Amino acid sequence: GGGGGPRAGCGLRNTTSRSHEWRQRIPGSDWDRDRALTTTVRSVRLSVEPSLDPTTYPFSHTIRVRFAETDAMGIVHHSRYLPYLEETRVAYLRHLGHPYTELRTEGFDYAVLECFVQYRQPLHFAEQVVVYLDLAVASRTTCEMTYMLTVAGEGRATGGTVHASIPKTGRPTRP
Repeated sequence: GGGGGPRAGCGLRNTTSRSHEWRQRIPGSDWDRDRALTTTVRSVRLSVEPSLDPTTYPFSHTIRVRFAETDAMGIVHHSRYLPYLEETRVAYLRHLGHPYTELRTEGFDYAVLECFVQYRQPLHFAEQVVVYLDLAVASRTTCEMTYMLTVAGEGRATGGTVHASIPKTGRPTRP
């Protein structure tokens, strides 16, 4: 289904600390002896929570849900939310007068370092989704964007992305 878990996307998200312990059973190992493989993930870069108030977002972009993005019940699959965020980011850059294609021609890319989506209510086939975007934080080499997805004014999902400016050399730099 399309609803997804409490926070899904492309990484672990922990709102209580800057690291998260993830334990998993190792196939073929002695569970009682080893207990678990513990990996500390220290990748939480997003420092802001997305607002649930659409008036706090300076930009919005409308997307209509396509049939190919839904499951048999007409609910948008959780994996399709990230392309909605990406489409909105590209529209935002175009709106600012800096189309992404132009930035790439100038030798810059904006790598996604972290992203998450919090699913509140599912999106359905043929709905018009308004995706709100805010450039929440910008530093010399990174920026954080927050998003809210709504249908008819009702919040359906929120999300966040962290990006790094990467020139052709491959090292983060200020554009």
